Amino acid sequence: MFGYLTAFQPELRVRELDTYKAVYCGLCHCLRERYGLASSVGLSYDFAFLAALGLALLPEEPKVRFGNCITHPLKKRAYLEETEALRYAAAVQVLLVCGKLEDDRADERGLRPICSATGLGILKSAYRKAARDYPLAFEAVSQELALQAEAESRQGESLDTYAHHNGRLLSRLVTPLGQDDTQKRVLEQLGYQLGRWVYLMDAADDWEKDEEKGRFNALRESGAFQKGVFDPGRALLLLQDASAAVSAALSLLPARRYLGILENVAGPGMAARQQAILAEKQREPRL
Repeated sequence: MFGYLTAFQPELRVRELDTYKAVYCGLCHCLRERYGLASSVGLSYDFAFLAALGLALLPEEPKVRFGNCITHPLKKRAYLEETEALRYAAAVQVLLVCGKLEDDRADERGLRPICSATGLGILKSAYRKAARDYPLAFEAVSQELALQAEAESRQGESLDTYAHHNGRLLSRLVTPLGQDDTQKRVLEQLGYQLGRWVYLMDAADDWEKDEEKGRFNALRESGAFQKGVFDPGRALLLLQDASAAVSAALSLLPARRYLGILENVAGPGMAARQQAILAEKQREPRL
């Protein structure tokens, strides 16, 4: 969930774009207030989507404020007032960023493990606070990342087997945003399909680096792709199948607001990210 879930802004209405940015800025304010300045460094629109999902289901309309920040000291910008949905998204970001840093520290070589260890040290107190604030989210991240690492240690599993735990992770993280049992059931399915799509995107995005460094890649290990051969057509079909399942689940969500933003991210936004990554794979190598 790092850089893949973004809106296709040209297709957002002006008001929707303003709201989208206000959600992002509100999440940034919330992170800095609750977990310190360093916690906002890893902020991306992926977590703004998570926050928007929660905000879309709240009974009350989120309040908009205007203010300055370190990033924009000269001009006041709109941001959403802190709500439970923003607090939850902020905690999830801290937990997932630290999970990613821990994974990089274990799997990478050279300077990256050192940088990851440094980042974990800086975020240590924020991580502990997020775990205390939302123990079920902490449990989901800890358990599913461990199970995913275990699955990836086995050779020759199916692609669905490798992607399952990332689906379960997002499902467990998204479901608590629901206000009733119906919403929770829809969110459970939405999160699962979203997690599968993100996992496949990451595998496609990292193909060359994984091949070069001899690291695990689910597309190769499952037999979906042959070693050393990236198949853009096959990748597109896999990604389109997963993204269609996300859109289908989202269509069942009884959102009170922000539906245009959510549908944009799950529709043209995801499609644009797929196309951008696959187009990069099809370019001729530089001499």
